Amino acid sequence: MAYAGQMQGKLRLFILIWLCWLTGGSGRTGQMPIPPHDISVALEPIKLFPQQPDVRRTGALLFLQGYALHARADDFGGWSAMLAQPGGLRFISDAGAMLDLPYPKGSSVMGQLRELPKGCGLHWNKEEQDAEAATWDPRSRTWWVTLERLNQICRVNAQGRVTHIAPRAMADWLSPLGAEALLRLTDGRFLIFAESNPGRPGAPSPVLLYDRDPLDPA
Repeated sequence: MAYAGQMQGKLRLFILIWLCWLTGGSGRTGQMPIPPHDISVALEPIKLFPQQPDVRRTGALLFLQGYALHARADDFGGWSAMLAQPGGLRFISDAGAMLDLPYPKGSSVMGQLRELPKGCGLHWNKEEQDAEAATWDPRSRTWWVTLERLNQICRVNAQGRVTHIAPRAMADWLSPLGAEALLRLTDGRFLIFAESNPGRPGAPSPVLLYDRDPLDPA
């Protein structure tokens, strides 16, 4: 009976330590599951050049409007990727958080915050969920995201099904300087850019060109 009591005491101590670890980690961005929930995002209009508010052009680009986004949420921020979709914008952070936001209008909008779908990276671990870039196909409503530290590409179809691949050509890309940018061209080709050259620091970064979806078995 004394042995059983000691075991129960150790078990209670283990559970207490585990709960304290969870509580301590819950404030760290991307370390905990993020149940889908609505958040209010404040919109602060900004100028292209604050010191020259009338200047709206840079090169061939015409500046329409810019905003600084503010929200009181532990997992808000660190946005590395953005997709422009018919209903609004999707932001993805370098800790695996995902924010769906209507197009900015007025002084604030309501968005939905959640985490990347299961199967894309290792949840509860920021380094294994370090999303850096995203692209999508508006016709099939499929989207792709790169995980920089894992050198993986995740694909999420319109039904939410996730598949992923770690291309051999990206195997030696340095962590955390791997797949930094991703683009799907209108003809179906894909471009994937590394953040750095794995063999020659300061040299041009490698770029991969796929003639189709990188997850296509063909």
